[in-house]
Amino acid sequence: MITNRQAALVAVLLALPATADPAAERVQKQRTYFTDTELVTQDGARVRFFSDVLRDQVVVIHFIFTHCPDACPLLTQKLVQAKAKLGDALGHGVRFVSISVDPSRDGPSQLHAFAKKQGALHPGWTFLSGDEQRVELVRKKLGDISSSATDHSTAFIAGNTRTGHWTRLRPDISPDLIAEEVQRLRADVGDAGSRPAAANRVP
Repeated sequence: MITNRQAALVAVLLALPATADPAAERVQKQRTYFTDTELVTQDGARVRFFSDVLRDQVVVIHFIFTHCPDACPLLTQKLVQAKAKLGDALGHGVRFVSISVDPSRDGPSQLHAFAKKQGALHPGWTFLSGDEQRVELVRKKLGDISSSATDHSTAFIAGNTRTGHWTRLRPDISPDLIAEEVQRLRADVGDAGSRPAAANRVP
């Protein structure tokens, strides 16, 4: 028979909050930081930046604009060459993300044409544009605070959203080293359960 004291203890235990799930907590912290800002892809699909693009992925992110005459095509070609070295990994837990810094001129058709010209059309490679203020918000979250398209950051940002580990890669890095960094991040199973993807964690 359950005594009044036992019943009271059961009631107290049932009232206690459940132990937080570290993985769920990490996802929520990253969603809060990166935001679920709505952007548009090269195919015209509307996506949420964290939930649809970054979540559960190893990502390499960089900035472009489609009428860029030099740096953007060169940087994109580095990823094209890294893609060849990654084999089937791209699109299976690995994603490349190219974000336009000139969204007023870069709609889905321009992004698609640029990707096609660069040999970058791939299910694991997402090109993003959208409303100017929304794109600016995402850019700032990633550390690009340039005021004009021609002054945008040329670094690559690589990270594993499962672990919260991020790094900045120099624009002169070789495709081989980009691929090596992606594989390192894929193998990384470090415990990031209590670490947010906070501003000082993202290069």
